[in-house]
Amino acid sequence: MNVTWRINVKVLNMKQVFFIVLALVAVLMLMDVRQYIIPSTSNTNQSTKPDVIDYYFSDFTLQSYNSVGIRQHEVAGQHLKHWQAQEKSTINLPQLQSFSEQGQLESTLQASEAILEHKIDHLTLNQAVKIQYAPNTGRDLTLTTDQLQADLNNKLITTDRHVVIQSPEVIMQATGLEAKLNEAFLRLPANVQSVYQIRR
Repeated sequence: MNVTWRINVKVLNMKQVFFIVLALVAVLMLMDVRQYIIPSTSNTNQSTKPDVIDYYFSDFTLQSYNSVGIRQHEVAGQHLKHWQAQEKSTINLPQLQSFSEQGQLESTLQASEAILEHKIDHLTLNQAVKIQYAPNTGRDLTLTTDQLQADLNNKLITTDRHVVIQSPEVIMQATGLEAKLNEAFLRLPANVQSVYQIRR
């Protein structure tokens, strides 16, 4: 079974699912921590140097704020390592929180590992990936899977793994997911199953 949705379709309130996918893009943009680090002034030819970890964070938290001082995003993790020659970072136990313009918690994301390839703007989230939109509200929407990949250049989120999307109204499962952010498009390509909760 092949299912394709557009954002304006009201089944499962797909607008909320789109916000979840947008949270992934926020992760990709925020986790490029090179903007927080003073760049090296070394003129050494990188091609002749062995690859080394040029910075390392342990038990870190990075926050971004809007122009009036309200927190917008917070990224935390157990370890972050950046490899200079590969232009790649890895984060163990990454956690992202995104906040509304009023400072209310809007979405959370967690995984066992994040791999960010800065050169090509590509993010891979591995193992126990969980994204919640509107957590702790009783109306939250949760997406869980074993792996997600985000390609910022092409505005594309994909996985070929088992995906579960759950809200108070429905539980949906599928194999694979494809989201095109610039088209507000979400597709579940195979083995789609849904259970709807009927409220009386």
